[in-house]
Amino acid sequence: MGIQNNFFTAFYSALGDPKNYYSFQKEMITKAMEDLYLNTYRGMSTFEATVIQVNPQSVNTQTQSLAVRVRPIIHDMFIPEPCSKFLTSEKMRKSVISMHPVAYSITAEDNIGDNSGAKEIGQSIQVGNTVVCYFGSGPNNSGQLRGLSFDPSTVKRGSGIDYNCLKGLEQERLGDRFESGQFQPMVTDPISSSSIKFEQDLQRLLESRGLPFHVTSRTRTVEQQMAAIKSKYDNNGRDEVISTYGKNTGTQLVSAIESKDTARFRELASKSSKHLKGNAIDVRTWHYTDEQMSVVLKSIEELIGPGKALVEPIGNCWEKSGRNLKNAKRKQGNKAGEGNCYGEHIHIDVPTDYKKGR
Repeated sequence: MGIQNNFFTAFYSALGDPKNYYSFQKEMITKAMEDLYLNTYRGMSTFEATVIQVNPQSVNTQTQSLAVRVRPIIHDMFIPEPCSKFLTSEKMRKSVISMHPVAYSITAEDNIGDNSGAKEIGQSIQVGNTVVCYFGSGPNNSGQLRGLSFDPSTVKRGSGIDYNCLKGLEQERLGDRFESGQFQPMVTDPISSSSIKFEQDLQRLLESRGLPFHVTSRTRTVEQQMAAIKSKYDNNGRDEVISTYGKNTGTQLVSAIESKDTARFRELASKSSKHLKGNAIDVRTWHYTDEQMSVVLKSIEELIGPGKALVEPIGNCWEKSGRNLKNAKRKQGNKAGEGNCYGEHIHIDVPTDYKKGR
């Protein structure tokens, strides 16, 4: 596949100068090193982490979701263990704890159960528990690390690591910091538990069939949805927006974009996708052949039935696009991920009642 037009070709004229070329080459090597050593989440959809601090005050007054600090295993290389023998004071341990990310439960604390056996509704999560985490907007989305959440149904009692040194520490009250204006509350709805289960099931199914699997988008803010629609308009044209969002809504979205009516654009975008409620995912497709696309579409239908997958872009990339497809072949002359197929993917609306093994 050739070099995509949205990055390297933008520097074409500058790279003719040897000095600029050398500088650009060093910058790309540095970026590659950053991706290797600093972006260890790349390609992950979920990962396990150990709870190292439970914040007693919820920061979401509507859902009462619980905020905890977690320690992913892959943090070992650059954040010290909070119970390390080299941390000789409570102040040092608190400082190290504060370096760890905060994750939010996707349901209220009262719904947190015990995954090691029978559910015990109302049993609070504890330091040392293991949970499965994910990013609402992860590193595969332009390097972002946003909306870290955990699924309460995945709580396991005990992680095999001794964190008893943390249990006597004073707990941080994040709610106080929100009230003082130091932090801003989350503006994205967490991805639904049904979407998490579906994504895990689809990944296992495709990998068992020898196919790669990569999710490019999960939950979105209204601003992110507006940016996605505008990108579709800029890269694929006004007809693509209308085809994707329907003649009525799509036409209104195009009108708002072209008239630069931001307030109207925002209003329409806020109701335009299940991404906004965490009930949709986008799956990358440029690494699939036309034959593999048929396998992917069949796998999706096996899990959630027909009509839930939308092959995009709808315009000039595919011979057939839209919903209820059994196969998807790129038009003759089109290259995967380039030109008319720039941004190609499968958008999947996940039923809110989806359960594993359905």
